[in-house]
Amino acid sequence: MGVPTGYFLEETIELGVNSILARLDAARQHEPYFLVNLRSSPPRAEHASWDYCDLSGRCVDALALAGQVLGRGWGEAEEALREFLLARANPRDGLFYNAESPWSSYAADMFCQGRVLLGLVSWYLLTGSSEVEAKIAALISGLSRIAVQRADHCFYPKDVWREGRWLEGGLWNGSAPGYAAQQLIGMVRYYEATGSREALALAGKLARHFAYHSGAIAWDGTFRGHTHSGGILPATLGVLRYALAVGDEELAGWCHRVYAHARRHTTAFGWIPDGLGLDPSSTPYARTCETCALADLVELAIKLSQAGLGDHWDDMERFARNQLLENQIREVERILPPTVSAEDRVRAMLRGSFDSAALPNALLGDPEGVLEGCCTPAGVRACCLVWDAVMSRDAEGVHVHLAVSRHTPWASLVSHEPHRGELRLRAHLPERYYLRLPEWADGRQVRLTVDGQPRAVAWRGRYLDLGVAREGQTFVVTYPQPSGERVERIVGREYVVGWRGGTVTSISPAGARYPTYLRPEVGRGYEPPASAEPPAREAKVRW
Repeated sequence: MGVPTGYFLEETIELGVNSILARLDAARQHEPYFLVNLRSSPPRAEHASWDYCDLSGRCVDALALAGQVLGRGWGEAEEALREFLLARANPRDGLFYNAESPWSSYAADMFCQGRVLLGLVSWYLLTGSSEVEAKIAALISGLSRIAVQRADHCFYPKDVWREGRWLEGGLWNGSAPGYAAQQLIGMVRYYEATGSREALALAGKLARHFAYHSGAIAWDGTFRGHTHSGGILPATLGVLRYALAVGDEELAGWCHRVYAHARRHTTAFGWIPDGLGLDPSSTPYARTCETCALADLVELAIKLSQAGLGDHWDDMERFARNQLLENQIREVERILPPTVSAEDRVRAMLRGSFDSAALPNALLGDPEGVLEGCCTPAGVRACCLVWDAVMSRDAEGVHVHLAVSRHTPWASLVSHEPHRGELRLRAHLPERYYLRLPEWADGRQVRLTVDGQPRAVAWRGRYLDLGVAREGQTFVVTYPQPSGERVERIVGREYVVGWRGGTVTSISPAGARYPTYLRPEVGRGYEPPASAEPPAREAKVRW
């Protein structure tokens, strides 16, 4: 696939939204389909227990975030999906239950409660709905009641609860502490928005259990396990959010070490194994990258960088413009040629979806031949968070952190990477502007013009200090993009990776079913026409 020019995050988000909307089953109150079964003949969409709380919560979250990026809502389909999610709430205990159906048992799964919180909190931040706030408060109260309480921490002994008792079963049967602890993400954000003391108290106890008592991750940040489905990265993100909210530097430092360990096992372009440190011969998912885990890693990089706990902007940008982008299916014909019989719904679900088991050089690496639905809203969420992180404004002025096109009320940035090293920044306010350049950019060869006139560059760390701008003033920064090949060893195999600046242009050997990094146009002297500049938008829902 080619590299979208201009506003590639907006384009990626819109494709992802279309895939989400195609998953909604109007015949079942807009219950989303969790699976696309590519091994069946013909390929088909399938429901699963994850439809009810996990996927519906994620989709509500993704649509709320995407709406502020693209400047619109999704009408009756979005409203129906929200109502489907609310209907999962049990008024007797406040928890959200998967329904009884041929593919599901009536029960409240602890991982799903965390994904419900993502959806409800984004919905609440967007609308201020008192009904949604009441559901969040009831859910947190319910979780507090069923947690096993200790003096300074608490935990859930099993994965699944049903009206008064813990059940055997679930994905890990209580053996993966992060599976439930990822509830922290939404819990802490709700506290930040409302000041809920109950949310903060429960979050603090869950965070202390995961970090100090669970044994899931060593104090030096090292771990082995499933990065997302085992809850390791999302729970770490939740602990980080809690630590930043209460000023706990010890816990925040621990989260930074966990990120560093995960980063050491991640390629420069963002491919992170689902089963990190596990034996691929016994754990097939140690050979694949789940978009959900990549999204967790991106969000960790954002929060750490914004908090001043390391400088991970380069990681974030490389991951976004490479593996995150490549994990999205755009050319359905490469999977389902016109000669293959398949419902229009399946084709619409596939286009814009994010893969759940990407190989280093191809998509669709799931050994069961399925595409899981959780990764599409996770991919959309990650793109929205990167979009929001491109630029920030504070008392010092406007900071541009990423070389990614973005239009805000403060400034417009157009990036011409990877076709050429050029950034155009147009100021909308009389503010001081700082523009970060990637770590690979040679500062000695950076050139700056202001309204067409050359100006000497001034540095503040990795940022160019552009000075105080007039409204409408345009800054153009140019720099060479180094090209070359590097060898990466990934799950015991060597790959030759072509680079231009921070963008991967090729990977060899090529993959099989849906090869990735097919970017022959990059560096050939042709730059596709830039995307139309979207209206200036600022995020209302901030994570």
